[in-house]
Amino acid sequence: MSETLLQGAGGYAEVPEHHGGVVIAEVLKAAGVGTLFCLPGGHLGAVTDGCGKAGIRIVGTRHESAAVHMAEAWARCTGSTGVAGITAGPGFTNCITGVANANAGGVPVVVFGGRTPLGLRGKGAVQDVDQEALARPVTKWAKAVTSPALMGTTVVEALTVARSGRPGPAYVELPTDVLT
Repeated sequence: MSETLLQGAGGYAEVPEHHGGVVIAEVLKAAGVGTLFCLPGGHLGAVTDGCGKAGIRIVGTRHESAAVHMAEAWARCTGSTGVAGITAGPGFTNCITGVANANAGGVPVVVFGGRTPLGLRGKGAVQDVDQEALARPVTKWAKAVTSPALMGTTVVEALTVARSGRPGPAYVELPTDVLT
């Protein structure tokens, strides 16, 4: 199996070439999404890797809130769904204002949030925050992907929910062990 290296908090890790980030990028590409706004981080490395390989433009920001505000502005200006990627913990908490703003304005935005591996939650891991619980009050829908087999269907569901009824933000939580 061909492998790639992704930079993470602990250095570089080998992950299979067809990781969850590739699945996410395939779904986004099929849905017509051509741009990802993000502040790249180790927890989100597979997503940016997958999007880069799929030809999805990655617009890097200097703050997580800016990534979500840019995705919201993109959605408002283009009529398409804005997509943002956020790293874990404090990175995610930084994006809440942008998510709440998209929710108040009824703007379709999908936010991908990297997260601590499932087995390390609640054990004092670096940047471990219950992001799904924080996202629920300011989104239409929030869901953690708990199995690699659910990656594609969860992303399709997020894109659908963000645009259905009164549009608004949907949050997809991506634990690094599930993502890679």
